Amino acid sequence: MLISYVSVKGGSGKTSLSVAHAGWAFDKGYGSVGFLDADYQKLGSLWLKKAEPRIEVRQATTPAEVEDALTSLLARHAIVFADGPGGLDKQNIVLIKRAQLCVVPVMASPLDVHSAYAGAKQLVNAVARRHGEARIVRFVLNGLDNRTGLSKKLRSFAKRMDPPAAAHTVRRLVHIVNASDLSNPKIPTRIPHANHARADLNALFAELMEIAPTRSMVQND
Repeated sequence: MLISYVSVKGGSGKTSLSVAHAGWAFDKGYGSVGFLDADYQKLGSLWLKKAEPRIEVRQATTPAEVEDALTSLLARHAIVFADGPGGLDKQNIVLIKRAQLCVVPVMASPLDVHSAYAGAKQLVNAVARRHGEARIVRFVLNGLDNRTGLSKKLRSFAKRMDPPAAAHTVRRLVHIVNASDLSNPKIPTRIPHANHARADLNALFAELMEIAPTRSMVQND
């Protein structure tokens, strides 16, 4: 199974969440886990190689390389996570086309939500028209502060999203950012002092795995 993290703009938390999700699935025993880094910056693969070297990591830059890397990883692993570039790149089209679940992280600000929502929806619909099959897509609102009036407006908008938004979000991204320190990287869900961030990630990833078509997968306890 392939879970692709895509976004039409950078700074959405896409790389952080894809790395955290891969590490979480590995820890939870979702079979063998692979990771494809198709982002130009390659930060996700650098982070994951150091934080959890038992997860196979591949890098790809062009659409053809993405196709080949996905075929190779999916042949060897029960679940593969992919981190795409931030934009309307052709690599993202391949990741959406091949995925069983597409996750689109969005920062919780009015401009980010509306622009990313419109762009991602256009991209997902274009892939569906071209390849004749709709993908399961979930938006994820990051950095949503429940104490503000703005959060209520954004949650109200999120309920009307089509494709929909996930019910859970990550409120404190600072702990995930700190986890990515390449001098001493950690999987965010393993950080003992980041209780709120860890709880948010656990709830979000559990929700996404319920949505993803994982019935054919054997979960190892």
